[in-house]
Order: sequence, then structure tokens, then C-alpha cells
Amino acid sequence: MGSDTLTAYANDSVGNLNTSSVTFTVKTSAPNLTIISPQNITYNTRQILVNLSTSADATSVWFNWNGTNVTYTVPVLVISAWDRIR
Repeated sequence: MGSDTLTAYANDSVGNLNTSSVTFTVKTSAPNLTIISPQNITYNTRQILVNLSTSADATSVWFNWNGTNVTYTVPVLVISAWDRIR
């Protein structure tokens, strides 16, 4: 992440000149995201805990559960698709 400076200039017909500038940065990296649960294992339970960890700069977090996007704010229990069809 580097900084950029934009300087603007204006003058009038008699030669008076003025400038204004601003220095800014552009964030180019993605926020961190870690799936804490579920893990890549076989579960013997109907409900599965979805627990995610993100960096503080993440402005929105969601996951897709069997084709449906779900907004994530706190750990949540989801019901296994396998359990629903039995």
C-alpha cells in the first residue's frame, strides 16, 4: 500500500495562481478470512457449527450454505442437508 498525491492548479487571466493538494492511500489487499468450523472431517451430528474469523477491516461477511448466501455475524448452527432428506 503506497500513497498518492493529487495536486490541482488554477489561474486567472491576470496570472494569479493557486494550488491545492491531497495525499491518499488505496487499500489493495483483501481482508483475512479463516474457517474455524466446520473442519474438513466427517461429523456424526445433525447440526454443524459455522464459525468464521475475519480481520477487523472486513465490512461484510457471508457464507453459502447449500446454495443460499447467509450473512455472518456470530457463530451459527446449521442443519446438515443430509439430515433434511432422510
